[in-house]
Parts: sequence; C-alpha cells; structure tokens
Amino acid sequence: HSTKYGAMEDYLAETVKACGDLGRRSVVQYESMPRSLKYCDALRGLGAQLAILPTERRSPGIVPALWKLFRAVDPSVVHTHFSRAHVIGAAATIGRVAGAGTVISMVHNVHHLTPFSFGRLAYNRCNKVLAVSEAVRRDLLAGGVR
Repeated sequence: HSTKYGAMEDYLAETVKACGDLGRRSVVQYESMPRSLKYCDALRGLGAQLAILPTERRSPGIVPALWKLFRAVDPSVVHTHFSRAHVIGAAATIGRVAGAGTVISMVHNVHHLTPFSFGRLAYNRCNKVLAVSEAVRRDLLAGGVR
C-alpha cells in the first residue's frame, strides 16, 4: 500500500525511469490505488502502467489473477518487493510459466525463515534474491535460501 510519495515511491519511479531508458515498459502492481496523485502522475509520465491487484490475502484467486496479469503484460522481468511468501512463490512460478526470463525478489527483513518453511521454497523459485543488508543476507542463507 502506498500512502505518500516518499523514498520507496521515489525508488520505484527511478526504477521505472531506468527501465524506460533501456526501452523496457513497466507495470507496477499495488494492492490498492496509491494515495499520492503526484506519485501516480509521475509513474504515468514515465510510461508505467498501474495494475491494482490485491494479493495479501491467501486466496486461491491470486493464481488466476496473476496469470491473467502476466499473460496480458508478457513480462521479461518480474520483481517482487515487500511481498509475503505466498505472493513471491506464486509470482515466481506463474512468471516463469508465463515466459518471464528473470524473477527477482528484494528482501528487507526475514520473519520465521527456516530451511523447512514455505518462504525458503518461494525465494528459491526466484532467479535472484536481493537482500538490502548483510544481516538480511545472513538470515536468508541461514534459512536455506540459495
């Protein structure tokens, strides 16, 4: 959920700009419409499409919804950020089946990750797992993420 135009939103806008500079199109998925009109206008001005798709609840409906989105978008890269394990696992699996060449997950913190948890399986479906700090990287490795 985005409630302001802060550092995270600025990061995403810069990522969209960098992708655009490389000739790539960006689709940014949110649970609900971001509240900052300035942010929404900035994304649209950079050529990004906003996709509103609730994914936080563990619902079987997430699979067909992601499939429909990925088939419509035809992504070359899927990048999850601040997602729960069920979303990361679904996005990684459906993204690959839909033809995405790369699936990335950015991780800010790790909760209850063990070598036997679903989170480990979800992260290991990704091509790249990016830890924001050395401490998070160590936690991911201890939890069995390669």
